[in-house]
Amino acid sequence: YSGAIGGCGRAGHWQWALFLADCLQRQALRPDRVSSVAVVSACERGSEWGTALQLIEQMELSRLCPGVAGYSSAISACEKGSLWRGAVELLLAMRGRGLAPNLLTCNAALAACERGASWAWALQLFSHARMYPPHEEDAVGRLATLRACELGQQPRVAACLLAALLQAVPRGVGGGPDGGDATGSSGPRLQRHRPLGA
Repeated sequence: YSGAIGGCGRAGHWQWALFLADCLQRQALRPDRVSSVAVVSACERGSEWGTALQLIEQMELSRLCPGVAGYSSAISACEKGSLWRGAVELLLAMRGRGLAPNLLTCNAALAACERGASWAWALQLFSHARMYPPHEEDAVGRLATLRACELGQQPRVAACLLAALLQAVPRGVGGGPDGGDATGSSGPRLQRHRPLGA
């Protein structure tokens, strides 16, 4: 079953992946982490963000850690569905489990914030030094953060961020010298249970 589910996941056939996972449960067999993550990946490829979130929640309730791959797929699904709150919550859940998001995961969360014009959270996520692996810079995340400020009608914040980014180019890290956001404000704190505002 795991191999078949994995094949459906890679092909983006999320309906078949869900069907096979359901067959496992009907036979009183518990899906393992690999097959569960494959179903989440299939839902992400099929832009089924609601189902992906439900699967992640089920895994967590079953004490089956989705791992970086599972969380990353769910965050990408949220990005495709413009669900920035879900993307941020998943990112916080990852860090709460001690999992380090990779660059693609970070960019997907930032892109979700961009689509939702959630400029404050985009700034906080981008400026946090632990969001990115050491010495790894990326233009996609920077552009998404700037676009979030633009769409959130914060041109002055975007201008300040751009200036800070230009100064920080040698470091390869987006954000101010002190690791805070470019505006100098503390912004929203990265806490797992903090209610997410617009």
